[in-house]
Amino acid sequence: MTQRIFVPGIQFAAPFPIIRLEGVDHNHLARVMRAKPGDEVIVLNNAGETAVATVERTEKSFTLLEIASIVLPESVGIAPEPTVQIVVAQALGKADKLETVIQHGAEAGATEFVPVRADRCVADLPTDPGRAAEKLLRWNQISKSAAEQACLLRIPKVQAPLPSRHLFSAFGPEGMLRLILHPGPAGEPLRHALETVSRAPASIVIAIGPEGGWSPAELETAAASGWRMITLGPRVLRTETAALVAISQITYRFEQVQIQQRG
Repeated sequence: MTQRIFVPGIQFAAPFPIIRLEGVDHNHLARVMRAKPGDEVIVLNNAGETAVATVERTEKSFTLLEIASIVLPESVGIAPEPTVQIVVAQALGKADKLETVIQHGAEAGATEFVPVRADRCVADLPTDPGRAAEKLLRWNQISKSAAEQACLLRIPKVQAPLPSRHLFSAFGPEGMLRLILHPGPAGEPLRHALETVSRAPASIVIAIGPEGGWSPAELETAAASGWRMITLGPRVLRTETAALVAISQITYRFEQVQIQQRG
């Protein structure tokens, strides 16, 4: 399979620039994939454009790519834009749980991630601004790698973390379906909530709590702000599993809506 790589910000216009890859991208292409001069690479600029490039040169610390042609994304197996934008507001979890959500969530169809500092979060970001910035950079690198693996047209963005008290007012209702996951009898099944929507909204944001769940104060704030409380069924899922189940249900539902509208 031809390797795919994002080079955000590059302009695909003649005369084509020579692309110089360093760091993680160079290491992956030259050392992991063993790319050699003449090999083809699919290059995406994260603005919806795609090009075919060839490896011109590989050195110890960099790889040079030469753009051969601009192509339609679908002609080289790149997935089309999603039917609906899915924002996952995921509470910070222990260990690398958020990284798991970002990696597999991007592959499953999420288009944006918002880490959330919830009342019952056990984990938190480093207090040092430099280390916190490194953490955010790592999350976005994980999302980029997942987008390349899944043949996505754009990299799902990981936003800076938000306190839960700001989350529920950060997203307006215009064109957006806002859902908060809370297992138990008070929640409406996600499948039912999605079936009540006859046309795909511009975007859906789903808020998923930490290991200990949302606090009563957070649930009250969400309800007062117009968020719909939903559940994924009788099973109690891990926080990182819940995100993937929710994303899968949402993408399936609105892909079906799109098919029906075309028919």
